Amino acid sequence: GNLIKAYKDCEVDCIMHQIHCQGVGYGGFAGKLQKEFPKSLPLHKSYQGQFYAYEGLIFSISGQKYPGNCTKEDPYDARLHYLITGIENIIRLYPEVLSYKIGIPLIGSGLGADLGMKGDITDLEYFKKYMAPELDKLDLNFIAYYL
Repeated sequence: GNLIKAYKDCEVDCIMHQIHCQGVGYGGFAGKLQKEFPKSLPLHKSYQGQFYAYEGLIFSISGQKYPGNCTKEDPYDARLHYLITGIENIIRLYPEVLSYKIGIPLIGSGLGADLGMKGDITDLEYFKKYMAPELDKLDLNFIAYYL
């Protein structure tokens, strides 16, 4: 389904997704979200692990140094670490999310697939193999949506 539509239709209580730290040039899900909710993303550089909250219901987590796929300078492990750190920071400041249905984009909340790890598997298989086990540790109610 469509995550933005699900949010508007109250099928999810909030959205969490990962963004790059450059503050401009958002693509993919973040670009679609920014078109729908122009003030939902930061327009300034940020640091990994920080998050931007729009109306306390759309959380953009700065986890990628740069846009696009993983690189040696911006590897998957670091992106995953900062995604989890950002979610933990959200929980500390917005403990009500513990009871929310949280919508996230399927490909790993903005992580961008590590193409070496992804190989020939589908986005859903990639999510189940690499993302779901890490998100399950947070004991939150995540609902993944295809982009």
